[in-house]
Amino acid sequence: MDMKELDLNEMAMVAGGSDSDRNSFFYTVKKGDTLNRIATRYNVSVDDLVRWNRIPNQRLLIVGQRLKIYK
Repeated sequence: MDMKELDLNEMAMVAGGSDSDRNSFFYTVKKGDTLNRIATRYNVSVDDLVRWNRIPNQRLLIVGQRLKIYK
């Protein structure tokens, strides 16, 4: 992951939920993004992205949607 690609919103570190012992940030969905590409980029699983963000339909991402990612 290239740190230059992260904007200030994505760098906001928060903690919470069952993963509260881990840092997290928000990723803002861009045109052309898929859960698989986002998961690969940040070295997490699609299943985790779905669980962390309570995504009901894995095929429907909305440009501008913010996804919480734990590291």
